[in-house]
Amino acid sequence: MGTILDRYFEVSERLWADEGALEELMGLFAEEAEVRPAGAPRVVGRAEIGKLWREFARRNRRWQRVWRVQPDGLEATWAVSGEQADGELFAVRGSHRAQLDAAGKIQYLEVQVAAEG
Repeated sequence: MGTILDRYFEVSERLWADEGALEELMGLFAEEAEVRPAGAPRVVGRAEIGKLWREFARRNRRWQRVWRVQPDGLEATWAVSGEQADGELFAVRGSHRAQLDAAGKIQYLEVQVAAEG
């Protein structure tokens, strides 16, 4: 079955090709969840998190990620590559750290991007 972060990554992989994936992804978050994207202001609430993901999907035509979740199930390292809407390719790696609420939904998610080099 995997962890909540495994599910998060699996569903986010389908966003560029599956319109229903965004609703499924938002179902993993608590109603008033907080996301701290790397290098951007925090985002609070499912609706705002959904906007963040819609914008990512708008800017990028397709992407693929590999990840490894730590034994605690709440931290993961990842690498992603893809094609931006303008045809440029991108690649980046980083980590996610999550906290869950009592219902097992993501209450807090912090995204870090590894420095180049």
